[in-house]
Amino acid sequence: MSPLPRPTFFEHLDPPLSTKREKVLCFDLSSCQFSTCSQKVTFLLQQIKGIQKRVPRLVRSVQSVSRFSDRYELRGPRFIRFTTKGKTPFGKLTNLGFTSFFLDSFMALYSFLGFLDGENAYYDKNDPREYFEQCFEKERKIGEGSFGEVFRVKSKNDGKYYAVKRTIEPFRNSRDREMKLREVQKHELLPKHPNLVEFKCAWEEKGQLYIQTELCEYSLADYAVRVHNIPEEELWGYFADMVAAVHHLHEQDLLHLDIKPENIFVSKNMCKLGDFGLDSNINAQDGDSKYLAQEVLNNPPGKPADIFSLGISMLELASDLDLPPRGDGWHMLREGHIPEDASLGISPKLRRLIFLMMELNPEKRPTARELFNDSTIQYYLRKRYPLNYSMVCFLYYPP
Repeated sequence: MSPLPRPTFFEHLDPPLSTKREKVLCFDLSSCQFSTCSQKVTFLLQQIKGIQKRVPRLVRSVQSVSRFSDRYELRGPRFIRFTTKGKTPFGKLTNLGFTSFFLDSFMALYSFLGFLDGENAYYDKNDPREYFEQCFEKERKIGEGSFGEVFRVKSKNDGKYYAVKRTIEPFRNSRDREMKLREVQKHELLPKHPNLVEFKCAWEEKGQLYIQTELCEYSLADYAVRVHNIPEEELWGYFADMVAAVHHLHEQDLLHLDIKPENIFVSKNMCKLGDFGLDSNINAQDGDSKYLAQEVLNNPPGKPADIFSLGISMLELASDLDLPPRGDGWHMLREGHIPEDASLGISPKLRRLIFLMMELNPEKRPTARELFNDSTIQYYLRKRYPLNYSMVCFLYYPP
């Protein structure tokens, strides 16, 4: 039997799939002056994003903005804490007259002024400035999206650096407020893990939600633009960290649904998954189309969608492939037609895992637990954490 002809799908794409390095080389930087390397990286990221038109997204209708937001604009800062009903460690707060109310039948929200360990010495309720401005030194904006903007800040309270995410628009109504506060709820529900960006606290003021987290050094997206060819030994370590993080989420029956290099952060050579749009219901966030599993276009997302997103993220990092946000290339990658030159430099073991995670049929993809138990993943976890391997693995994943 004669062999089947080699498919030529990618030869007819307009534009063809290319690497990010090839796109960067087409930019004329001769007329640009950069004082630091970080400024050059920021410029290149903006150029790459600018030439990729965003995929039109479904806009869900919302109620018109009413006087609801006006009521919240009159309020001072209210700190937000969630805890399971009947097991609250904050019972003493309700005894002191602080308000509480239910968002649903399982969780209670406690809002109050000041931190658990006492009033913040830098907050003056008579000062017209917001709590954010009074208690933090805002250095610069480090991220922005449809949900909000993220700032690098220094806390006046302890002198440490943090990241603070602030919603751009005020709450539209009570339903909108409840949906945004659920991100805080998921942070509170989720047990801490070394491979997840650590949540510090959250508060609302004048109809806007603020979420304070640990500050990481950079994202893998920034690193990939700067390096392009990440050594595979290094990539395996990042991969193992992300498998541990996703496994931890899935063991708690939570989905991330927006796994991509921009949401994978590096701190002290440890990868941490952040920007939780965490959800466990069918109305989950859309996520970035370049990393979206095909089945979620017509069906509610599930855990396999996270596996696919992690797999295609690793393909992007390992091959420097410029992922298409739409079109023929988008569909062909999800149907298993991956350009040969995109995987030539990837070892057979890593390539096999990536291809399994990108299976078109979600039922054929490995689970997070199966990936976590993979011998190579375990090898790199032991190698990266020789002193606290048991803490990273067994404390969070009892047999």
